[in-house]
Amino acid sequence: MIVKAPFLVPKNAAAITIWPFIFTDRDRLPRHLIEHEKVHLRQQVKYLFLGFALLYFCSKRWRYRFELEAYRVSIRYGETLDSAAEYLSGPLYGNLVTKSQARQDLAMRG
Repeated sequence: MIVKAPFLVPKNAAAITIWPFIFTDRDRLPRHLIEHEKVHLRQQVKYLFLGFALLYFCSKRWRYRFELEAYRVSIRYGETLDSAAEYLSGPLYGNLVTKSQARQDLAMRG
């Protein structure tokens, strides 16, 4: 379920997923972002919410892995490779990789 709750959404983000909700600060989300967030819902079920949260927030490697999976899906739903690489390599995810590395990782099958 998508819920508008601007106070829960981090600065420079459009949405955040906390099972079973997708919280946003917008009236509407583009399809690619909804699909991206749905990946995080499935990840939270797979790893149980607490396990997902610990891995996501305590391990840069796992966070990158989770986001890489979600951005690959968002590309299938209309987000450009360049845009996904820009976000994945940016400050929202801790500048973990260069944009070039993010593009390369996104282009590989996961």
